[in-house]
Amino acid sequence: MDVEDSAWCSFVLGRLGYKDSEYAGKDWIRSERNLGAWGYCRRDTPCMPITALVSWLRPDMADSEAFDWLSETWREDLRSSYKLSYKGAWYLLARSSDAERDISLCAETVSWLVSDQRWEGGWGAYKRWRRVGNERGDTGHGAQSARP
Repeated sequence: MDVEDSAWCSFVLGRLGYKDSEYAGKDWIRSERNLGAWGYCRRDTPCMPITALVSWLRPDMADSEAFDWLSETWREDLRSSYKLSYKGAWYLLARSSDAERDISLCAETVSWLVSDQRWEGGWGAYKRWRRVGNERGDTGHGAQSARP
């Protein structure tokens, strides 16, 4: 079992009307939280993709502690020399349901994602360091999160 699979399954089953499965999944996901955020399981280090996924799919489970963790973690990454576009996209997706979001950090993230787009249209982790093909996941997350 892992948090990522459980977030997706509880979301889909809830949409299909299987409330008992949805609630049991949400209870399990809550039990796996560590340091205010989520990794793949409670023993894992919390990470941006999993915390953002839970916050996006299950906004009722994301509280100010999770959103603060996401903002602090992304702000630190954004200031580093080695930024990863998929983390910026995940940050925007997670914050899209949060009325208290940090508008300036969201605007800075959108601006950075636009500037980080590769000449051929996609996004990838290594734009500035080496020439590699587009990363399918980065491009999908970047395109989804940059939508108005």
